[in-house]
Amino acid sequence: MRAFIAVLKFTLALVISIIFVWAGVHLAFAYYMTDQNVHDIFAVFGPALVLVGCAMPFVAVHEVSNNC
Repeated sequence: MRAFIAVLKFTLALVISIIFVWAGVHLAFAYYMTDQNVHDIFAVFGPALVLVGCAMPFVAVHEVSNNC
């Protein structure tokens, strides 16, 4: 059961990581590259989502290795 929960945690972290990176790239692209009406906060929030999305699998590995 522990192995199943560990695999589930890691899989969900990867899925959420992909969503965060995708959303961050989309928001940053909308702000910097297009003429869409986008709020200025996305100039910071988009790249921050990309960084969080890239760091999330490492955090998941750390969490799973500490619990097992």
